[in-house]
Amino acid sequence: MRSWLFGATLAFSSVAWALAGGCSASSSGGSGGSSAGGAGGGGGGGGIGNTGGTLLDTGPNDGPAGDACAELQVEAKQAPLGMLMVIDKSTSMAQAGKWTAAQLAIVQAIDTAGFDNLSLGLTAYPAGEVPGPPCVAGFPVSCGVSALPQVPLGDTGKAKSNTPGVRQSIYNWLAGTQPNGSATPGYDALKAAIAGLGSFSLPTGALRVVVLITDGGFTCTSLASPPRPAYKDSIGCEDWENPDNVVSMLDAAYKDASKPTRTIVIGVPGSDTKPGDAEAPPYYMRRALSAFAKAGAPDLVPAGCDGTYQQSSADPAVPCHYDLTKGTFNAQALADSIVKIRGTVLGCVYQLPDPGPGKAIDKNKVNVVVTLDGKTTIVPKRSSPTDTCQASPCWDYDAGGQVVLIGALCSDVQKSTNAKVEIQVGCATIVK
Repeated sequence: MRSWLFGATLAFSSVAWALAGGCSASSSGGSGGSSAGGAGGGGGGGGIGNTGGTLLDTGPNDGPAGDACAELQVEAKQAPLGMLMVIDKSTSMAQAGKWTAAQLAIVQAIDTAGFDNLSLGLTAYPAGEVPGPPCVAGFPVSCGVSALPQVPLGDTGKAKSNTPGVRQSIYNWLAGTQPNGSATPGYDALKAAIAGLGSFSLPTGALRVVVLITDGGFTCTSLASPPRPAYKDSIGCEDWENPDNVVSMLDAAYKDASKPTRTIVIGVPGSDTKPGDAEAPPYYMRRALSAFAKAGAPDLVPAGCDGTYQQSSADPAVPCHYDLTKGTFNAQALADSIVKIRGTVLGCVYQLPDPGPGKAIDKNKVNVVVTLDGKTTIVPKRSSPTDTCQASPCWDYDAGGQVVLIGALCSDVQKSTNAKVEIQVGCATIVK
């Protein structure tokens, strides 16, 4: 909104993975390896029992085609998670109670059981002043970014914010900090966050997630080295970040072959400016944030959302980010969004088990079986990454090669208290 010179725990019962080999699958079709894509926590659609899966009555060792395939069975494990929260703390966040709401919401959200036993940290921007560019004669500007998180990533365990640990460290930092600085070096803050998550030691197969909370556009581009395409601000500095720069960075982080990182975006009041508004970038801010969200986590955005950025395009009819600029904004609304993000990111993601030394799982011979309300269903793998699986259940591999339940199926499993998820290996994958 400004240029720099202006002021859920998911409980599963008897969840098992059946690891199998050497069976025929005359009723199934093969799949073409691992495809990018993954979880959508979206609801909609009916339950799994009536959305197009194949019902079956299997014994403990029966595969999708009724063959005795199982050779090994291990307990299902959700993927480990590293989450770094990136908070805009520029001066505009002090307006309309936004910072107070953020303080309360973050602590309320991370104190829920869903944030137990994961790696969590927090960073904020701007983080101090640096010499300005020639367009302001080198006058100090608040474009500093911390190379390391203000609250380093750490294992949450079960200790909440009233007990020593990383959650209490986040509480203390938030309680002792107020917004300051008229610049918004969001690009550099996200770049540092992605690098920090990448360098942090996490178990194999861990998910890496950045959660951005902001009330406006990014500035400080005229300090970029090497230079990036940018828009001029009100005093003639090439200072407003071109959203395409952020989209490219987040897309590359998501597609990183070794350590893919998702970025999820929450826009609080103030992040709905449009061209011509006072101290606003020359594009629709909701459009830009929606594009950030689509690039940063395309597998987690709402079905049908508009995440394409063009400077001339108006606000998206369906934003891809968590847009809290409409309706009542308060700490509860923000906390609910953060909790929902945690459930969406991890609630439907499962690790493939380790088949043992010298062995590998053939991803063309993996099937997912889900039991809900006593009905056991073979869930097909989607054939296209554009299928949102709202009308009928499906699954896919995410960018890291882990199994992800998608769309309505994910929502059904998240809401169930006795869901049973099995992954069977050895029979040709049934494809939707």
